Amino acid sequence: MAESNQGPDRDATGSRAAVSLDPDMVAQLRQLERLTRPGIVAQLVATYLDNSARLAEALTAGVAASDLDAVRRASHSLKSTSASMGALAFSRRCGEIERAAREGRLVLDRDTLATLLDEHEGVRLAVTDLAERGR
Repeated sequence: MAESNQGPDRDATGSRAAVSLDPDMVAQLRQLERLTRPGIVAQLVATYLDNSARLAEALTAGVAASDLDAVRRASHSLKSTSASMGALAFSRRCGEIERAAREGRLVLDRDTLATLLDEHEGVRLAVTDLAERGR
């Protein structure tokens, strides 16, 4: 199941639909666990959850302060770490924000930021599920 480019949609009840992680990346993570040691995926997920929460906060603060450099740094790091967990659509969205900030354009208004943070929460749920299924 490939990840949608639209982020976590809402179903008819308003509940967030699950974000799908890239199946090839998930397979690579599973293989890493088989080749190294049990629990490595859960450890990577825990690191992602911790770091991405801080990066989302930094991105929010950067937007609030109209600090393009802070927005660029946070979105760059979110892009990279999310791609490593298989959240490719979210990674691409972060890359678009990074490019815009580098070009001197702040493209995140409150609604767009809220949508991005909602998508990030969907990614967090998906990677948490990835770790839990590996136990």
